[in-house]
Amino acid sequence: MRDPLAAAAFSAQDLGLILQAASFAAQKHRHQRRKDAEQTPYINHPWQWLRCYLR
Repeated sequence: MRDPLAAAAFSAQDLGLILQAASFAAQKHRHQRRKDAEQTPYINHPWQWLRCYLR
């Protein structure tokens, strides 16, 4: 199956801003964990939501 994020049309500048924002958010939320069985990092949730949204 093709990755929907890879198919999205982002400019190089847009992609740079997205990655910068993701890095900032990951750093700020590095100690937060979700309440699921795996205790996944909190920052994973928005990315999982985005992947579902783009499908």
